[in-house]
Amino acid sequence: PSASLELLRVFARRRQECPAGEKYSSGLLKAVATCTNVQDLNLSYAMSALVDQYNGTPALISQSGRLRRDPSDNFEWLEISFDVRLWSIAARSALYSLRDNTKEAVVQVGMVIQGTEDEELPERLFALCRVHHLDFERTPALIKEDAAILPSSKPPTNPIVQDFF
Repeated sequence: PSASLELLRVFARRRQECPAGEKYSSGLLKAVATCTNVQDLNLSYAMSALVDQYNGTPALISQSGRLRRDPSDNFEWLEISFDVRLWSIAARSALYSLRDNTKEAVVQVGMVIQGTEDEELPERLFALCRVHHLDFERTPALIKEDAAILPSSKPPTNPIVQDFF
């Protein structure tokens, strides 16, 4: 199999960690978000500069990430979620400042398993979604009062659940 496929297999089989000072390790989950219509959002000069600077920049998903997968060795499904409340204050503040603009935004989010060794490169996307016109005010809450993340559908019997931290 390709190096990127092997990184994904290893990632899905074991608990992932991103301890301080180890961010250049192989096998870590990265998200890459790109807004494809920044020019249509009527952003302030400062916010436009911030979006331009970070648009398409990979971000490690560590403490905020959660992985659920098929408990069999077939790996027929894999679910990845992340809790925005655990992101850095700067990332949360930027997202909060952009909340009104997301109603007009078109954003693509790709997932990559980080490779650092020559034999693990090039990295390749293994998942991609495109989100149109996200309205945070009309989006239903997915968080219980006890702060547990609810599954998007009824979970299968005995799924394997792992945190990335």
